[in-house]
Amino acid sequence: MSVKKCRVCKAHFEPFNTLQRVCGPSCAAKHAENERGKADRREAAEYRARTKPKKSLLTEAQRAFNSYIRMRDSGAPCISCELFKNHSSLSGHAMDAGHWYGVGAHPELRFTLWNVRPQCVACNRDLSGHPHGYENGLLKRFGREWVEGRKQQARDKQPNHYSRDDLRRIKRIFTKRQRLYARLFRS
Repeated sequence: MSVKKCRVCKAHFEPFNTLQRVCGPSCAAKHAENERGKADRREAAEYRARTKPKKSLLTEAQRAFNSYIRMRDSGAPCISCELFKNHSSLSGHAMDAGHWYGVGAHPELRFTLWNVRPQCVACNRDLSGHPHGYENGLLKRFGREWVEGRKQQARDKQPNHYSRDDLRRIKRIFTKRQRLYARLFRS
């Protein structure tokens, strides 16, 4: 057989069989302890992921969704004031993912793509979403018929109660979309 390198002490040794990974009994004990520790850490990480609070999952899903929106519409002006913002704010973004129908009053539209457009930090945070400017911007871009259709959709939409699995799925979907979008359009 060929000479192998011990996984614990890194010394070279001649194994007795092909499955031998360490040079001797003392290294075997250390190797078993390391493997047990790895299994314990993996199990603890799985437990933390399973028992993560719903609020944390919602925050992560919203963060993934908002970053996708910012990437999808990068280079677009603010929907409310129609200005291009190149400087960054305290949060690190020049543009937010602004919701036409706010998340507090309409949580069922939180992850609806037509409800979210790029909005400058000043309009979104300082002017509470600047709803009149937002609607005027939508009217200029898409027309009255589109806006009225979306208003009807918003009225007809039933409240959602996102489960933990739903929130994990939303985060996964928008993270993948963002990566795909970056690979296809930003290369």
